[in-house]
Amino acid sequence: MKYLSMKKIIPGMVLARNVLKDNGQIILRKGLTLDEFYINSIKRHNIQTVCIEEERDKDRQEVSVIEKEKLKTEIRPLKNYLFKYCMTDKYMKQLLEAVILNEVWNRWNNG
Repeated sequence: MKYLSMKKIIPGMVLARNVLKDNGQIILRKGLTLDEFYINSIKRHNIQTVCIEEERDKDRQEVSVIEKEKLKTEIRPLKNYLFKYCMTDKYMKQLLEAVILNEVWNRWNNG
């Protein structure tokens, strides 16, 4: 899934997340295939970005639930160690913050 500006939305794209009003009310549900009517509805609510499903690679294989859990179990200790290290080392913390800010900036400007 990826976030796209409404300027880049075209009919046929599929919503990956619900589209919500500011008050949390659902305007359109995830899984809906967009057409001109729905696109105009989103624009009328002054929503600037929506989350769209990406086409899956045909060669991509799905990972089973068991495999996912095994990977999580194997990766979790390393992830925890790296996170602790980043939070205790001044320079690593600054680097981590810079990477996160850069990612947010890129998604905002390229979405």
